[in-house]
Amino acid sequence: MPEFLKHLFSNRVKISVKTILWIPRNIAFLLKYGHLSDTKKIILALTPHARMANLGDHAQAVAINRWLSKYFPTYPVIEVDKEESRFLLPSISRLISHEDLIFLQSGGNLGERGKLTEPIRRMWISKFSKNQIISLPQTIYFSDTPNGSHEKEITSKIYSAHPRLKLIMRDRVSFKIAQELFPNASLGLTPDFCLFLDPMRGFQPRKKIEHYLVCLRDDPESIRVEGDRTWLANNLPGKVTFIDTMLERQIDRNKRSEVLREMLRIFENHDAIITDRLHGMIFGYLSRRPVVALPTADHKLVSAMDWFDEVSFMRLAHNIEDVLTLVNLANSKASKVPDWDKLYFSILADQIGSFTLKETPSRST
Repeated sequence: MPEFLKHLFSNRVKISVKTILWIPRNIAFLLKYGHLSDTKKIILALTPHARMANLGDHAQAVAINRWLSKYFPTYPVIEVDKEESRFLLPSISRLISHEDLIFLQSGGNLGERGKLTEPIRRMWISKFSKNQIISLPQTIYFSDTPNGSHEKEITSKIYSAHPRLKLIMRDRVSFKIAQELFPNASLGLTPDFCLFLDPMRGFQPRKKIEHYLVCLRDDPESIRVEGDRTWLANNLPGKVTFIDTMLERQIDRNKRSEVLREMLRIFENHDAIITDRLHGMIFGYLSRRPVVALPTADHKLVSAMDWFDEVSFMRLAHNIEDVLTLVNLANSKASKVPDWDKLYFSILADQIGSFTLKETPSRST
């Protein structure tokens, strides 16, 4: 019996109908990538699969792949999405060597809200204890509830047991939480990976704001009420279009960049952006439009705004009634933009390069 099938049916892998159905995919994976078994490579795991309709997740995958291509050009990259990260584990275990680097997709699912993702990430961290694992920029959230405390304890125990794990946070609040949860881990702080896509050009105010794009979430993270949408529709002096970055269609891996360009064109075709989506805010930034951000139920968006302290066309509104005033302030003067790659992403690549040369990680800030 092939080794990966022995692994599959060992008592370490929970057998289910879906696991059985993935046997052909495991065989196809080994046939496709088996020639890389003796090559030092990168495994990029936990990327969004096509049925995950959140364009922000796919945009991060686009940015990470481009960053890997720029800073780790000699490493073949094998991408495995969230489903593959679970059900291709027998084949990945056979293919991977201790010299390979494992990168875990960035996002906002490290914690209690990552009900589907966090258990798989824990599984990878537990399974590949001898590999360098780099968890790319994440927002951490655990609620102050018995369930939140229980999940926090599990994550802390599993992560802390890995001797070669580097955790990158994407906001200062998450970094502080990580210091408490993982006191001996190698930590880093880097903004959302979508900022690696920045074309690096300046912002010029619009002559007149006539067309507003309102990008609001509709999930438990939202603290908006229906009256907020009505207020925006009735009080913004111009045409108001509502949109969400959660799309109603599949986003295939080879179509990610195309779908992202389509969304950015929508943002570019409006004069100002109002949003409580982190990636709605970043897409507005990438499109060089005045952006007013609204808080959500946790620290994710408010803390992320710290990165834009010196960007005059990015503003935070704590009250819906302040939106129009802040739009006008955001549109009031020209603004330079940071060179995110130089300031953060090139440095992150250097840190990872140094980290991978060490047998055990040291604490970094």
